[in-house]
Amino acid sequence: MRSSPAAQPAVLFVCTLNYYRSRFAHLYFNHLAKGTGLRAESRGLVVDRSRMQGMSYYAGQALQVIGVDVTEGDKRDPLQLTELDIRQARRLVALCRSEHEPVVAARFPAYRDRFEYWDVLDIDARHTNAALGRDCRRQVERLWMDLRRDVGTG
Repeated sequence: MRSSPAAQPAVLFVCTLNYYRSRFAHLYFNHLAKGTGLRAESRGLVVDRSRMQGMSYYAGQALQVIGVDVTEGDKRDPLQLTELDIRQARRLVALCRSEHEPVVAARFPAYRDRFEYWDVLDIDARHTNAALGRDCRRQVERLWMDLRRDVGTG
């Protein structure tokens, strides 16, 4: 992310690898917020590009099911969360408290109170239809409604 205020995301979604949950959340949020000036980004806490490249097929499929067009640029490789990312984001959402809160506390202790935590389980613990199609989608929609009210769009 760049340092100019216009480049600062309204929301930074964080998950473990920036491959599945956070990618779905950020692309779905941007779909909802299209044309409003609000936008989201996503990062991972422990990105391992030797294991994961691009974006999860399942995240892409879940987005298509709800009518979100996924471009080649959206399929970028996972990105590691940095302190600069945290400082520049207006709102930080880690997608699974039990999984992500300990990692945030260990790696970014000075910022641990800036994160809000959801309970969207990873694909190994919850089927994609439930994790993304229902749990994550509803949370993103609630967040979008809150932010939309705050900035007075629609």
